[in-house]
Order: sequence, then structure tokens, then C-alpha cells
Amino acid sequence: MRAGAIPETVVQPIYRTHPLALERFKALVIINAQTSCGGRLIWSQATGATLEAAGATEDMDDNFSGALRDIEGVEVAIFFKSYSDPNMTRLSMRCAAPYNAAEICQRIANGGGHARAAGGYLNLPIAAATKVVITELERLMST
Repeated sequence: MRAGAIPETVVQPIYRTHPLALERFKALVIINAQTSCGGRLIWSQATGATLEAAGATEDMDDNFSGALRDIEGVEVAIFFKSYSDPNMTRLSMRCAAPYNAAEICQRIANGGGHARAAGGYLNLPIAAATKVVITELERLMST
């Protein structure tokens, strides 16, 4: 800035400018979010149809589970996605203590990561994969 840089000119293109397709994609994910366990568990999903509706691309789904986890009262957030292979569902999970995302993903979704952020996959269509994971999390979170 001492050399004459204008902060807004530097910050705007890096942090504040997003493609409209990305914002539409985020909106669809939030609109389709479902909750359980008194709002402590939240999940959403996206398919090729979601991408098409938003005009988005697969690489635009970065940190959707984190955005869901940031919602007030949420302790466990999962984002499910199945784009090109209808029998393969990937998931991304974010957890607050005492829940351990890595342990959960390793046990039920062929995955891993660390305690607060993990991911995995199931060789199932998205509806079946969602049911398996959410049923297990509801069981875990009700104890």
C-alpha cells in the first residue's frame, strides 16, 4: 500500500468476486439442506442435474460441508455428491466435538481425514448412500 496499491483493487478479484454459477450452486445446496437431531445434524446433496440447473461445474463444490457446518446449532454436516457415476457417491463431513469425522468416515464410507474434517465414498446411488450415512449418524447422535 505504501507503493500505491489500492486495497479494494487487490482484494476484490481474489476474495469478493465469484461466478454467478457458483452462487446459484451454493443456493441450491442450502435450499435442499435437511436437518435431524434438533438441527444438530445437517446434510445436502448435489448431482449432475444440480450442476446443470446452476450452470456450475464439478470443481465449484469446494467446502460445501464447511458452509453447512457454519450454520448455527449444527454439530455434524455432510455434503453428498454424485455427478458422473450414478452408483458412486462421495461425501464430505465436518464435525464439532465430541464427534470425530475421520472415525465416522473410515467406518461407514471407506474414507478418512481428521477429527473435524473428513471424506469418503460409498458404491451406492446418492439416495441409498444418504440413507445409510444419515441413519448411522442419527443413531450415533441420539446416544
